[in-house]
Amino acid sequence: MAIHKDNSLIKRLTQKVLLMTSVSIFGLVCTIFLLLINRLDLVQKQILESNVEAVREFDKYFIQLKASVIAASNLLQATDDLQYSLLQIVSLNPSIVDILIMDKQGNINHQYHAFGRPNMTKYEYPELLKKELYFGEISLSKISYEEEISTIDLVTPLFDQLGIQTSMLVVRVELTELWKTTLDIKVGKSGYAYIVDREGYLISHRNRSYLVNQNLTLNDLLGRTPERIADLELNLYQGLEQQWVFASGQPLNVVPWLAIVEQPIEEALYPLLTPAILVVLVLIFVVFLLYDIIAFFRDRIVYPLRKLSSAIKNAERGKAIADISLATNDEFSQLATVLANTSLENAELYQTLEHKVEERTAELELANQEITILNDKLKAENIRLSSELDIAKKIQNMVLPKAAELEEISSLDIAGSMEPADEVGGDYYDVLKQGERLKISIGDVTGHGLESGVLMLMAQTVVRTLQKVDETNPINFLDLVNQTLYDNLQRMNCDKSMTLSIVDYHDGVMTLSGQHEELIVVRVNGEVEIIDTIDLGFPIGLDEEIREFIDQQQIHLDPEDVVVLYTDGITEATNINQIPYGLEKLCNVIVEYRHQSAEEIRKEVIKDVREFIGTQKVFDDITLVVLKQK
Repeated sequence: MAIHKDNSLIKRLTQKVLLMTSVSIFGLVCTIFLLLINRLDLVQKQILESNVEAVREFDKYFIQLKASVIAASNLLQATDDLQYSLLQIVSLNPSIVDILIMDKQGNINHQYHAFGRPNMTKYEYPELLKKELYFGEISLSKISYEEEISTIDLVTPLFDQLGIQTSMLVVRVELTELWKTTLDIKVGKSGYAYIVDREGYLISHRNRSYLVNQNLTLNDLLGRTPERIADLELNLYQGLEQQWVFASGQPLNVVPWLAIVEQPIEEALYPLLTPAILVVLVLIFVVFLLYDIIAFFRDRIVYPLRKLSSAIKNAERGKAIADISLATNDEFSQLATVLANTSLENAELYQTLEHKVEERTAELELANQEITILNDKLKAENIRLSSELDIAKKIQNMVLPKAAELEEISSLDIAGSMEPADEVGGDYYDVLKQGERLKISIGDVTGHGLESGVLMLMAQTVVRTLQKVDETNPINFLDLVNQTLYDNLQRMNCDKSMTLSIVDYHDGVMTLSGQHEELIVVRVNGEVEIIDTIDLGFPIGLDEEIREFIDQQQIHLDPEDVVVLYTDGITEATNINQIPYGLEKLCNVIVEYRHQSAEEIRKEVIKDVREFIGTQKVFDDITLVVLKQK
């Protein structure tokens, strides 16, 4: 037999190895991904901590700066010696380079300048003088740049002893100390912090060359606004120094600016380098190991097996195998030697086999003629059995209650039907009238076919006979039915049995006995009652004595109440998805059509079961009896 290329051992082994390699690669990639996620979480925490520290340091600087201006304001308002006060103000903070006292119109009344700085004739930010400021309130100007040195003006009002504003104090401060504070803030080893205002203009950066050009905002340089950076806990972008960085931003508490910290991505993710290298090395090792396994199986197992397979094909044709050369010097070599010896014996046997085949062929032709004769006899026998089954089926249908009989019953509206799954069914139901009393019976014989049909007919005969002799005691009734059928089954050497429930009805009261499926009672208001018969009897024909198991239960019926008896062919019927029809679905249909006649209810139930089954084959008899109190 030729081996299809898709079933080749080496191909299947390669597929398995590739699958293992893929799984290994996936696992290692997942490991790297988890390490990356964990590292990013640590980076985010470090960046946020650095950002908080930067905000703290910048706030500390501006608190001291504002404190100096407030102190200067208090000093000017407390003394009349203006020159002395100006010198005292300069001593408060060495970063102060200019002090101006002017009115709100921008006229300079007094001014002081550090060594070498010129006097001013006009103030650059007159809009700051027009702001309504309260005592102790400070307004900030934009940043000014003189070469690479940046300055800022702090403006606060001056009041006389009566609390009337007399002038404005302008203190210009060199921000060299702020730049030094920026240099002192470290984020990791090479990360840094800087300050921008709300519009995105740089206030302080470790590289002063970025501060000179104030025509470009952070959005122009990075494509991001300060608010966008502050909104995210961790940002990734190409920073001002043209390298990719992780960044975070937070607003300062003292001035309306933002502190931004950045750390190069190479430094942040460097701890991942060692585990990533180890993972790659492990992956390379696994790939080489799996390749070595494939090569071993190919050279030591697959190739020898192919040679042995080719030799076996020759041996199957009756050819002797003189030599099978294998260089493996292992179990395959021993197998090749055994195979060569065996092939010599097989070659001799092959020669005698042809003669035996000719003899057997002649014998088979004779046997075939005999089989043809037997087939003809079997066909005739099948025709005879089919005729007998047709007769049994007709007899079975003949003994079922007729519609005319059911219409004569005045107290109940009754409808019933039985549809066998095979040619002869094993289900049974009957409605017998004896005076004013009715006896309704329903049963299910195990299995199908002729024997089940015969047992059904025997049960119908016994029930009808006992009804005629006026046996009204349910326990005696079922016990006699069981004894009669049990004796017949023993004589027939048949292992079948049946479930059987008997309903005695008189004047609106039903007495139920015998073990079968649940009895369903649907009241006129739609209330459903399920009567379990498991404790009311025992399977008929299974044991000789069942009297002790027989019990009875009474059910009172009101006008328009509906009672339904059925076999498991309904509740256990399945659709193409092997889902059973079930008792609940049966009850729902009865409740929906309870106001219809018994025949209409029966039709709707059978219709619903057929629609549920669809194209699925029916495997069991379907029997249904509907009673409705008039």
